[in-house]
Amino acid sequence: MTPAIELLNQLGHSYDLRTFDHPANERNYAQAAATALNIPADQIFKTLLWRLNTGVQIVAIAAASEAINPKALAKLAAAKKAELLDAKKAESTTGYLIGGISPLAQKQRLPTFVSETACQHAMVYVSAGRRGLEIGLEPNLLLELTEATLGAFTNTV
Repeated sequence: MTPAIELLNQLGHSYDLRTFDHPANERNYAQAAATALNIPADQIFKTLLWRLNTGVQIVAIAAASEAINPKALAKLAAAKKAELLDAKKAESTTGYLIGGISPLAQKQRLPTFVSETACQHAMVYVSAGRRGLEIGLEPNLLLELTEATLGAFTNTV
């Protein structure tokens, strides 16, 4: 059981837990989940950590079918520049391994931004805190639990 699943259970929220075999050499984790689970890539959301030019770290959550626009993300976060955090720093900040970073129950609560496309679905899937494990939940619950700001900071791939 991961901290993300424990949080949902503790709060009494319903969710859809899905497991799949994650290919060892696959680095596009969200797309691998979409393919393995036969869920559209615009319904599987990746969790990425960024550093703003102000030094603040943030979380960006976007669909597997989307590319994050760093300038748009920075603007939404009231900064001038955003760059992707390196893998080791992302892991130490969240307490999760790359490919299994859940937006839920991270070690540190960071400002979080969710792509506005999440609200186009009744359910979105995010990592449950381990590679090969996805949690499906309503977008409003994701926003509530992460205290996220909904915004436009992506482009379709």
